[in-house]
Amino acid sequence: MQNVSKNIINNISEHELELIISKTLNHLIANYKIDITKIKQKKDLICSADLQKMLGVSRTTIYNWVKNGNLPLPVKIGKLNYFDSKDLEVFY
Repeated sequence: MQNVSKNIINNISEHELELIISKTLNHLIANYKIDITKIKQKKDLICSADLQKMLGVSRTTIYNWVKNGNLPLPVKIGKLNYFDSKDLEVFY
């Protein structure tokens, strides 16, 4: 399977790769309803580590609360999870 993937990648042009990436990102944004303005206004987002410190709880507790519906779902940006501060206000 890896050889097939390498051959496909080697046989597409830079322009085709850009189109694939663009379509994939558009698909992700549409399907996961990522609000680009939230990403641009990162000040409205609180990373999970900061939320842990603010609430004095562990990472596991934060994610148990998310799982149980006690906290809103975070937005994943890169490898980090962020909580919208406006969404958190509802839970306080």
